[in-house]
Amino acid sequence: MKSENNEICYLEDCLTPKYFDSTVKCSMQIANYNKLTDSFASPFIILKLGHLINQCCDIAEFIKFKEQDGQSEKIKQEYEYII
Repeated sequence: MKSENNEICYLEDCLTPKYFDSTVKCSMQIANYNKLTDSFASPFIILKLGHLINQCCDIAEFIKFKEQDGQSEKIKQEYEYII
C-alpha cells in the first residue's frame, strides 16, 4: 500500500472511501489478477482478503464509536460506504 500511495500510514487509512480504489488495486495484485482471463491465480487469497478487510472495517467502526460517541452516525455512514 505504501508504494501505491505515500499518504497511507495506517491500516485505518486504507478503510476510508478516499483510498478504496488503492485498496482494491493492491488486493488484486496480491491475488495475481489476470486481466486477459478475468480471473485470479489465487481465488482463495482474494476471498480471504475481502473477509479480512471487512473485519478490519468492523473493528475500526467499533473503535471510532467508542472514541466519538456524539458523532456515531456520521462515522458509521463513512465506514459502511466502503463495505
